Amino acid sequence: MLFCDPIYFLVLLPLTALIYWRVIAKGKFHLAIPVLLVGSTIFYCTWNWRFYFLLLLSALVDYRIGRIMLTGARSPEPGARSQKERLEGLAVGRAVIQPRFARIF
Repeated sequence: MLFCDPIYFLVLLPLTALIYWRVIAKGKFHLAIPVLLVGSTIFYCTWNWRFYFLLLLSALVDYRIGRIMLTGARSPEPGARSQKERLEGLAVGRAVIQPRFARIF
């Protein structure tokens, strides 16, 4: 599926937007991001379903790194790298290396 595909414009995009705005209107903000995640996963899987697990792994790893960074503590030693800085490097490294496994480049 492409962005210019009629199925995308007539079905997936309006359906995802409708569900997203209903979730927001009901005040269930914690469900808004999962709705968008499911919609984007369906979009990418219609293009090539074999990338589903790679996409899922990427989302889970980034989510986990973000949660750890949110609660991570700073290093008490001056000049030492904090846990947050190491995790930032890990996230960027994963984002650069992972597409090579999918042979996108």
